Amino acid sequence: MQMSGDSYARTRMPDLASTRTALRALFGLMIFLIMAGTPVSSVKTDMSDLSAIGLILVIFLLAMMYGRVRRMLPLEMICECWAIGLAASIMAIMLSYLAASFNQPMTDDLLKSFDHALGFDWASYARTVDASPFLVKWFFHAYASMAKQLLFIPVLLIIIKQAPRAYVMLASFLLLVLISCFIFIWMPAIGAFHSSGMLASELTSIRAAGVYNWVPQLLAVRSAETFEFDLARAGGIISMPSVHAGTALICAWAGWRIPVVKYVLVAWNLFMSASTIFVGSHYLVDILVGWAVGALAIYGVLRACRWHESQRDRTSDVEPPAASFEAKA
Repeated sequence: MQMSGDSYARTRMPDLASTRTALRALFGLMIFLIMAGTPVSSVKTDMSDLSAIGLILVIFLLAMMYGRVRRMLPLEMICECWAIGLAASIMAIMLSYLAASFNQPMTDDLLKSFDHALGFDWASYARTVDASPFLVKWFFHAYASMAKQLLFIPVLLIIIKQAPRAYVMLASFLLLVLISCFIFIWMPAIGAFHSSGMLASELTSIRAAGVYNWVPQLLAVRSAETFEFDLARAGGIISMPSVHAGTALICAWAGWRIPVVKYVLVAWNLFMSASTIFVGSHYLVDILVGWAVGALAIYGVLRACRWHESQRDRTSDVEPPAASFEAKA
């Protein structure tokens, strides 16, 4: 059965030019928000701390330019994805600290009430997981895999000629971060471990530092007149929604077009979502909202790319970009 033109437009992947434009636009928006927000917030950044990251970015950009000059499109796209992915990950942490500096009232009681309404007992879940050193070990591995997936899934997609999907994946991650930071401004929380009253001394398998060390950072950025952002000590402080859960959904969606490993990626990202409750000290509702925001981010990026395509096609005749790397419908 043939699809109508409208149905095909809704289901096909946008072209490479539109998806690259979306990623670059969201990346530019992140830069703008940091430049506009930092001078008027209590968060101050010593740019010398970012010199090593800057050097890595320069290397990626030089490799990207080499790929463009030599007409090696896969190399150019991989380096662009890595450069933007690395820089955006750093900026995501910076934006979360800017969001926390608004110092809105904590919402732990509200989030606990949502979990209670869902019939979820966080403390019982944590004790059950803590009783299994094997499960704790793999939860920490799953939680830490987010950055690796953001690096390597786009590479695999580019290699199998699904480059637009790689760009949609990264653009969706950037939009997820932006939406999550906005929500976090109004719904900050100290996390399920602390609000449950559970003590580090009660834990037998969990590396307590892994779930407690971000709290002093959150409290400091909320209370200090001037907070010095230190990348070496910084970490994800967004509690609501879970960026890890949203990223897990985005990675599973993106990886669905990678043969052989697609089922593994879906299962692994479900496992990563489960790990965030425990390792990330999240409420269950944080995970559910994270999934929802991740899905919204994918939808928003796809809609924006298709709108960009339609506007471009109406105004000019543009040569199709890199046909060999376009996604198949």
